[in-house]
Amino acid sequence: MTRQLVLLRHAHAEPGRMGGNDFVRTLSERGRQQLSVVAPAIAKRVSPDKVIASAAVRTTETARALLRAADMTDAQFEADDALYEVPSMVLYERLLRVDEALSVVAFVLHNPGVSDLAQALINGPIRPFEPADFAVIRFNCGWSEITHGSGTLDG
Repeated sequence: MTRQLVLLRHAHAEPGRMGGNDFVRTLSERGRQQLSVVAPAIAKRVSPDKVIASAAVRTTETARALLRAADMTDAQFEADDALYEVPSMVLYERLLRVDEALSVVAFVLHNPGVSDLAQALINGPIRPFEPADFAVIRFNCGWSEITHGSGTLDG
């Protein structure tokens, strides 16, 4: 049973304002331009069964661009408050709870968690994700059986 995980860092966001609410920062024009290239590129490589994202505005906007590019429905999208700027261990624990019926899942997240998770899953060097960077990681096991270092970069 092969599984594929797309790890996508949210696209470039508007700068934060002193005293502003980071959770509600939106994508910048640059971020929307990034997604006009990246979202179709992901959709061409893999066909996610589900997109799971941090509930922050910039990650949900990024996730919705992927949904549109992959011709997915809202039913295939989950925004999770518990994934907002959390460490990789929290992301890993969520990964282990992915529905076993799903073969391909995309996580849309924040740094440093998304970069740290990618590195832990492939157990190899990987540069930190820039905005709109992504990796596709393949596993030859079920979601609940994934261990650190058990994934391989796909492509």
